[in-house]
Amino acid sequence: MKKYLYLLCGLALVAILTFNSCFTSKAEEPSGEENTIIMTDDLALSLAQNFAESTNNTNLTALNPIKFYDSTGQAIGYIVEYYQNNIPHGYVIFDSRLDDLICEYSFEENSVSPYAACRQKCNVRSSIDSKIYKLDALTYGIQDSNNKLVTNSNKILDVPDTLENTRSKDPNTWNDIFINNIFPEYTVVDIGHLPTFIAFPESYYEQNTGHYACAVTALYHCAMFYGCVSGNTNTIRDEYMELWDLTGTTQTNQESQNGIIYGATNYNSSPAGLVTFCARRGVSLSSSVIANPTMETFKNSINSGNISNLSVGIYTDNGYEGHQMTVEGYTQLKNASTGNIVDTVMVADGWFSNVRYVNLEFPNYTRLHAILFSR
Repeated sequence: MKKYLYLLCGLALVAILTFNSCFTSKAEEPSGEENTIIMTDDLALSLAQNFAESTNNTNLTALNPIKFYDSTGQAIGYIVEYYQNNIPHGYVIFDSRLDDLICEYSFEENSVSPYAACRQKCNVRSSIDSKIYKLDALTYGIQDSNNKLVTNSNKILDVPDTLENTRSKDPNTWNDIFINNIFPEYTVVDIGHLPTFIAFPESYYEQNTGHYACAVTALYHCAMFYGCVSGNTNTIRDEYMELWDLTGTTQTNQESQNGIIYGATNYNSSPAGLVTFCARRGVSLSSSVIANPTMETFKNSINSGNISNLSVGIYTDNGYEGHQMTVEGYTQLKNASTGNIVDTVMVADGWFSNVRYVNLEFPNYTRLHAILFSR
């Protein structure tokens, strides 16, 4: 079992992130756009370095600004990686479609960016300058030498028809990312998390059970939190398959890789499965499903000493999909310039074992459901 003691209490000190006007000298102001500037590599690095320092991560160095694109080939943001003593130590993602830019971040040692995760899985013959595409709110992909998209969600996808299609716009603008030239000041206004971060990567479940379903994985993390399982390799297969059956998870038509069976779970039926699973082990839980949850929903859960799940719906080029993750904490940032609050939840995404803080209000979700548990 891989657990991370998460010592983020330093973030509770009010942290000020100042994006001041000196940055404007690093960006070219486009003609006719008085209220916007073009985001550059240097500007992305400056924003990322300030973000790390403002959140008490002063020993981190921002490196490797990587521009990412939507599925039509339009540049929309930057991934910037953090290092400490030449060791990967997280990342921050700026998405120009968000008023407050911050899409997600992580400051954990050995936590790699979605770009690095994709590169690790790509065919070694892939070009080093392969573009990375944002496919949905959580998933990124790089086109490999076999004309497939290798994603950070451990899937190999067909390249969407829309990718790099002929565009009516001036091709010289496809790489331009416009952001507001009035940079906000951020403060951390609230933070909370469970004492221990619990996560197994997808590969652990696949190797030990021969199966994988995101909802079952998220619920297994919850069962670990409530002391019903330990993740021991001698028992995990039977426990995982018991949860699989109790939640009504069914095999999908996703192509099996190395004999792995993949499953899909209705988010409405998943909490009852965990309640029964834990009751069999002497732990009494209650559960509820909340549509369109607010940040207060997850704050109340964490602050009461409970764990929860976030189930999201997304539209991709392959149609409607869903994903379920374990929520183990939260951080709220305030944009002092506008008064906007950036709500981020601390999740175990079910694919890797590192922390992701993701923006709860990302616009590409087609649905949001909180799955809450209490004892």
